[in-house]
Amino acid sequence: MKQHETTQQTSVIDDRGDERIFKVNELLQGKNKRSRAMIVDDDENIAEAVRQDITVFTLFVSENAELSEELTSVLPEDTDVQRVSTRLCKELFGVDRRSRVFALARKPRPWDLEELLDLPGDIVVLDGVRLMGNIGAIVRTSRALGASGIVLMGSALDSVVDRRLVRASRGGVFSLPIALADAETVLPALHERDIRVVALDPRAEHEVSSLAGLSGRIALLLGSEKDGPSAAMSEAADVSVRIEIHPDVESLNVSVSAALGLYERRPTAPTLTARVDSTAS
Repeated sequence: MKQHETTQQTSVIDDRGDERIFKVNELLQGKNKRSRAMIVDDDENIAEAVRQDITVFTLFVSENAELSEELTSVLPEDTDVQRVSTRLCKELFGVDRRSRVFALARKPRPWDLEELLDLPGDIVVLDGVRLMGNIGAIVRTSRALGASGIVLMGSALDSVVDRRLVRASRGGVFSLPIALADAETVLPALHERDIRVVALDPRAEHEVSSLAGLSGRIALLLGSEKDGPSAAMSEAADVSVRIEIHPDVESLNVSVSAALGLYERRPTAPTLTARVDSTAS
């Protein structure tokens, strides 16, 4: 395990006047949204950020906490690591969930919609999905099942590296391309690339298993569990499929629906296909 000498230092920051702490507090309060810096909480998420070559300016460790082996194994040796008092951590995070390990890091360059759509493979389009837990779960599922990226529409997010989404996705937002967009730009861009829009609709004639037989790339369209996709996106769908569920159950969580749809598309996923091909040889 790498050892970072600064984690062994006896000095502990207990002053909000510290320049680095001032920056952390500014970001936690939602100020200076144009800043290129962000807060990343927890060892797992920080480790994923580092693996994706995101610069960590300062790593803060609560005075009674220790860094995980996962994080220390990937953390550059010259990382600025600082101990912070428990009192100051409580003051910074307030009623929010207090992090024992958090980092001040540089925001990655946001993905452009056109850039994302030029990647091989299927994409997921979330229209009006706003719960961070659902989006985060879909990020993890999309990466696991080989989707090339996610387009978020009507998410109310200013950035895909929103602190809540970073936590909900367990750092997955750093490794999966995600773009913010709207129907006016998404639909023409999909049509230009011959990417068919496939909506999950409980009233559809075809079952979700039919996704396996669709050739070419698709954009799997999902809306909120309550309202579904917007009228504009639903009307633009080239194909609709349904997931058969027990009649006494009103609906499935959107993250479960996304997982079932992507599971049917596994044979078309470039990353999964490449893995199968390499093991077969």
